[in-house]
Amino acid sequence: MGKQDQYRVKPDTDVSVVTKDYIKRRQEVIKDRGLFRAIYWATLAPVTIGLILFIPRVVRVMYRPNGETSLSTDLLILLGLLAFSLGMALVLTGMLISSITRNLVLKEIRTEKLGQYERKAKADTSKALSVLDEASNAEKQLPKCIEYASEWLEQAKNEYKENAFGPFWDKVEGSALNLAAFYSSVEQISENAQVYYGTLKGRKHTFPHFSPRPESLPDPSSVVEDFNSIVRKGQTNFQFASIWEHRKTREVLIAGFKTLGQAVNNLGAAVTSSLSNLESSISSLESSFSYEAGMIRDTIADQVGEIAREQEKTRETFAELKK
Repeated sequence: MGKQDQYRVKPDTDVSVVTKDYIKRRQEVIKDRGLFRAIYWATLAPVTIGLILFIPRVVRVMYRPNGETSLSTDLLILLGLLAFSLGMALVLTGMLISSITRNLVLKEIRTEKLGQYERKAKADTSKALSVLDEASNAEKQLPKCIEYASEWLEQAKNEYKENAFGPFWDKVEGSALNLAAFYSSVEQISENAQVYYGTLKGRKHTFPHFSPRPESLPDPSSVVEDFNSIVRKGQTNFQFASIWEHRKTREVLIAGFKTLGQAVNNLGAAVTSSLSNLESSISSLESSFSYEAGMIRDTIADQVGEIAREQEKTRETFAELKK
């Protein structure tokens, strides 16, 4: 089973969102007063005419002593009944059409929303998997960075013993580049963690906690100490230091530092702090992630309250139109 099948973000199926869209769309239709009033009068007119024609004639016939009726009275009663029946038929037809329209609108909105949720879930799944892969690749680079940085330092020690001033600083710079690569990889993992938890925030999913874990990463402290020690030796030796004075102002791009001097003097501390920053960042993200699960019930309650307020607005709109 691949990661794509094992880990996924589940589509959102929050019905409250669909209901709010339906209420909003219904309000837009209701606010079209011209159409609403036309339907209202088309229904009311036949009923009113039917009652005007029908009721007085029926009363007159009921109170006529001999019970006789004229042809005109019978026709008027018949016309009144037909008009009243037509009005009631329009009322029932309108109710039926309204019910059918309501169901169709709801079905259309649900289908549209669920499609959006499904596409969003697939996109978030791919994004989370991609972030995990990037973090895994960055983790694989860390042991190599430490190994290569250590090898460059061993060569620097040999150059120092042989008083090779220029080559010594070349080897120090080579070690610094590998420590900078270590620092960049850790920063990449930290950024991946933020994107990972940001993608899964508020979503139902089957993804595990972010990996790699900070405690599983290689410890660069011994190499950093060795690096600082070698650099200190070179800077306290007059002959090596004179060469260093010419080199330290050279512009480079190592771990965000602008010059070689800044990089060499501050790189060790930056590498050490990057791991502690990563650990605290992931701990904070996971703590917030767990706290968010406890807030879901309050969020649902807020959504229900908002829907109730929207329904009340709809009823008020109907009341205004009937005035």
